[in-house]
Amino acid sequence: EDETRCLMSRKRPQGSFVLDTQSQPPSKKPKVSHTAQTIVVKKDSPSSSSSSSLRPDASPLASNSDPKKSPMIRKSGGGLSSSGSTPKKLVIKSLKNIPTISDSFEQDCWEKLRAAILAIQQQRPISDSKESLYKIVEDICAHKLAKPVFEKLRDLVQEQVVELFEEIKQIEDLDATLYLKQINAHWTSFCDQTNMIRNIFLYMDRTFVRQTLNQSLYNITLMIFSNRFEAEATILNKVVHYVLTLIQNERDGDLVDRGLLRNIIQMFRTIQFYNKYFETEFLSRSHQFYQEQAAQKISSLEIHDYIDYIEAVSQEETDRTQNYLLLSTKKPILQLIEENLVKNYHETMVTRGFKPLISDFKLSHIQILYNRLKQVGHTDLLRDNFRQYIVVTGGQIVSEVDKDSEMIPRILEFKSKMDEVLAKAFLGNIDFYQSYKMAFEKFINIRADRVAELLAKFLDKSFRSKTTGVNNDEVAVLVQGVISLFRFANSKDVFQAFYQKDLSKRLLLNKSASLEVEKRMISELQRECGQNYTAKLDTMFKDMELSRELMSSTEFIETINSNQAVDLYVDVLNITVWPAYQPITIALPPSLSTLLNGFERFYLRKYDNRKLIWQHSMSYCVVKATFPSGTFELSVSFLQAIVLLQFNEKPILTYQQIKEATQIEEKDLKRTLQSLACGKVRVIAKNPLTREVNDDDKFAFNKKFTSKLYRLKINQIQIEETKEEKDQTDANVAVQRQHQIDAAVVRIMKTRKTRTHQALLSELFDHLKFPFTKDDVEKRIETLIE
Repeated sequence: EDETRCLMSRKRPQGSFVLDTQSQPPSKKPKVSHTAQTIVVKKDSPSSSSSSSLRPDASPLASNSDPKKSPMIRKSGGGLSSSGSTPKKLVIKSLKNIPTISDSFEQDCWEKLRAAILAIQQQRPISDSKESLYKIVEDICAHKLAKPVFEKLRDLVQEQVVELFEEIKQIEDLDATLYLKQINAHWTSFCDQTNMIRNIFLYMDRTFVRQTLNQSLYNITLMIFSNRFEAEATILNKVVHYVLTLIQNERDGDLVDRGLLRNIIQMFRTIQFYNKYFETEFLSRSHQFYQEQAAQKISSLEIHDYIDYIEAVSQEETDRTQNYLLLSTKKPILQLIEENLVKNYHETMVTRGFKPLISDFKLSHIQILYNRLKQVGHTDLLRDNFRQYIVVTGGQIVSEVDKDSEMIPRILEFKSKMDEVLAKAFLGNIDFYQSYKMAFEKFINIRADRVAELLAKFLDKSFRSKTTGVNNDEVAVLVQGVISLFRFANSKDVFQAFYQKDLSKRLLLNKSASLEVEKRMISELQRECGQNYTAKLDTMFKDMELSRELMSSTEFIETINSNQAVDLYVDVLNITVWPAYQPITIALPPSLSTLLNGFERFYLRKYDNRKLIWQHSMSYCVVKATFPSGTFELSVSFLQAIVLLQFNEKPILTYQQIKEATQIEEKDLKRTLQSLACGKVRVIAKNPLTREVNDDDKFAFNKKFTSKLYRLKINQIQIEETKEEKDQTDANVAVQRQHQIDAAVVRIMKTRKTRTHQALLSELFDHLKFPFTKDDVEKRIETLIE
């Protein structure tokens, strides 16, 4: 028969058994049948087994011992057969010689445990070893005596807790720190004693206590402590009061024992008093404290100092929660600060503090103010003040007529600061951006036409050749800044007219710093306003390119510039695209007249059905002049060149003689003579030495002229805008606006069929972006009716 030894551990209770099955050698391993097996387990009476088989030290390796002297597991009915169909029965014999315990076993064990517990509570040495005490607890649980022993242990702990609080009552009424140190000492000692007792009763804690009460012995002990602590209301209130007193002392600037506070707070947390008794009172007192502080600080501090105070106390409370309070308190205490210091005084903070903050450009304080107001949901007032500040400050810049020459640089500087405020202080908030945009549109269009004109002139000044040294990054910043202002301006037609006029001068007089920069600007304008807006500007560049190709052609060089004393360069322009220039009458020297007539014949042979009109006002020359001090090249306008050539015949000429010889109109001649005789480069001398040119003045070749430079520019007067040119540009814009008003009226009436006068005016104001008056519209309506 196959046999398996059944072993029993020491002191195993009656009726329990352990099966230790050892496999047979592979050659004798039974095969399991595929049919279902029925197993019957029977327990023989204890008297049927031999007592000699109970050996506590029996080893599972003793499987080869005599089967007659060992407990057996017998298979009745033969061995397991893979082919047999008869159910097999397994008979398990019971253990023998069940150990018994004495009647005083429980009491003896408890006395040893009680003595150890009292020694721990009284902080005396324990007579027995902890290992033996642990085994006693294990034996108690094995013999199912855990419940009465646990109840005795609980009663003993309750007695200890009562005695502990009686000792606490005897503590003298000291200051907060000393009293809390005594509480902390008692609590620490109690926790240490609880841990030691739990280590002894660890087996009972893991078996009986957890399985029966679904708790740990440590938690039950803490519950006893917390129940008693809660019953001692006087002690509890005093501990909470002293903790809050130390916190208030720390807020007032005193040094406190943070380690002590941390221990007391951890005690509250452990016995679950933190939320129930401490935190509520802490937040209540904090609310009262910061309510009083807010009323005092808002009236005594500047707003930027008040903002610094808010940040300081917020950081202090955050540090407090990280050092000894629970992190769960961080959110409510910061919300309490925001409510008392920010929400209750947000109007005062904004109305009293925002303008000084933004005027002094204190971005960090503005950002803190924005973040604080955002947290309490009151950014609307801040946004309104931001918009109002831009409107007022920008309006002052635009309205200072005597500083028009500085307007655009000042607006760009102001905008750069507001961009930084928007990006860094308001973190690019879309609502603030919309207010920013509305504000700039409002103040820039206070003088819409003038701002657009000055914007074009600012670009003209920036794009002239004197800015050649500017790098690409600076140019890109300049272009983007101007485009951003252009985007806000309603008078885009005015900008277009003046920009086109100035661009034509830069191109024709070769004063542009870079064609690449010019084209980049036109590309930006096209992106903003569409291709129609820049169509004429693009065509101007095409005309210049075609003229360069014509001047470099072999046919032109061989026909016109070969064997000539003067090198001729002609820009052929489309009159419908370029600004209109007033033709001037002038008497040309024979050599120049022959040269220009020759080009005219050459061009008309090449292109039929075209007409050329010479624009001498936009022509310039390079004249070689020889003085006693040396030879120089003078870059002059065409009119200046005609005047200078007159001194080749006579060294001294009167005003009237020059006028008769050149046939230049009086106003143009006086400006020309003034630039040659009264400017920085005086190549002719004037008598008398006055600034104004009169009819009786005399002019002479300046033999005393000298300069360190070889090539001198005298044609700056040609670049400057005259009053007539400005008036002509304004008149052209006015005519274009009349056409736009006419088109808008016709378009509206075609759509609406009938419209009242007031409704028509209202709709026109919505459709037309440029500034116009009611009288302008009424005149156009009358014209259309006629």
